[in-house]
Amino acid sequence: MIALAPFVERLKEAGYGHVKGLFEFAQLTAPPRNLPAAFVIPESEGAAGQPKVGAYDQLITLRLSVVIVMEAPGRNAAQASETLTTELRRVKDSLFGWKHPEAASACMIAGGRLLDLDASTLSWAAQFTCTYRERKTR
Repeated sequence: MIALAPFVERLKEAGYGHVKGLFEFAQLTAPPRNLPAAFVIPESEGAAGQPKVGAYDQLITLRLSVVIVMEAPGRNAAQASETLTTELRRVKDSLFGWKHPEAASACMIAGGRLLDLDASTLSWAAQFTCTYRERKTR
């Protein structure tokens, strides 16, 4: 797997003060103090390609989510939608089309989904894919 730190740094450059990873997200028992917050979560990897003569060479597709945790603006549906749209735009502007230093291609948008919504917070997973190569000589 490619390093996740460049994703974290890219999101920090986009203005997120609280950007963490999988283990910090899994250990949450309450929303982070600094909202909105972002968590970079690797979801899966898939391989394609055939070994070449004298070497193994595969293209790996990493699928990851950026989980955005933000304040839910109470029962104001229009404001909640606007807040989500603003945060999604910030994440997409940061990662869509950006090429990770270890990647073979730029990050692409893969979708998104609501993770949680309660009276105080909204959590959304913005999903991306990124490809990289694994090479090894025989």
